[in-house]
Parts: sequence; structure tokens; C-alpha cells
Amino acid sequence: MVQPIKSKEDIQRVKEYLLTRPERFSGQNIRDYTIFVLGVNMYERCKDILHLRFYNILDQNGQLKECITILRQKTGETINIPMTPIVAEALTLYFESLGGINYCDFVFPSRNNDAVGNNKAMTVGNFYKKMKKLESELELNYSVGSLSMKKTGGRASISQEDIDELHMNNQL
Repeated sequence: MVQPIKSKEDIQRVKEYLLTRPERFSGQNIRDYTIFVLGVNMYERCKDILHLRFYNILDQNGQLKECITILRQKTGETINIPMTPIVAEALTLYFESLGGINYCDFVFPSRNNDAVGNNKAMTVGNFYKKMKKLESELELNYSVGSLSMKKTGGRASISQEDIDELHMNNQL
């Protein structure tokens, strides 16, 4: 069973790893870092984050909205989550790395689009593999996966003092 990330030091190590690991494909580091930051800060399932479209995050002028609109895949419920400074910073970094956007496309696309070239969302399985590789390379002594982001953000095992300190330092 996957676990939450157990300490603020490990959260920082994960973020640094995601930004600095050797990348095989252009832009993957910033994309994966952004997915992780959203997962930890929004307390939502990975699948819901991976199915975000630009129109869920940006207004028609291309500016970040005050709230991110999420359609929960499991329940069909639509919710609005306030945009926090750390989420806005990660999204801005990611959007700046993109060559351009189509307002209706998935924010975190798969590299494998369909035969017609339609944009498809990155899969949870793909992100899970990235988290398992991260677990091995950072030599974490507990199991992590895509659900670890929600569990970490849900404050399952980090003390309230650590959460308060991370928010004060704009690190979570």
C-alpha cells in the first residue's frame, strides 16, 4: 500500500528530484513537478488532476483563474478549488515551458495521442511509474505512488506544525 510522503525534507527531495533529474523528453521535469505540486496542495486524486484542461485553470484571456474547476472522475461531481500561491507558481512555470496552448486541450497530455492527433490525458499508470522510480532513486524506505500526493496533502502523517511551517515558507 502506498504511503504519504513522510517528512517535509522528503517533500523537498521529491520536488528537487522532479525538477533536476535527467529528462528523456523536453519539458517532462516541469510537467511532473507541477503535477506533484498540484496533487499535494489540492488533495485530489491523480486522475482528476491529469484530466484538467486549460479552460479549468485559465480564463479566456489566458490568465490564471482564482479557482481551479475539477470534475471528479469517480463521482462526476464538479468542485472549485481556490488557487494558492504555490500552485499558481508551479502552473506559471509549467505554462511558460510550453510552446503554446489550445484552450480545450488537457494540461498534462500523453505523448501518445490518438490516430487523428486528438489530445489525450496522461494516464495515472504512467505517473505511478514515475513515482515508483522516484521512490527507488531517492531510496525512500516506504512505498509511494500516485495516491501518495493526495495522502501527503491530506496531512495523513505530517504534523500540523510542519504543515504550518511549509505554508509559511510557501514550500507546500
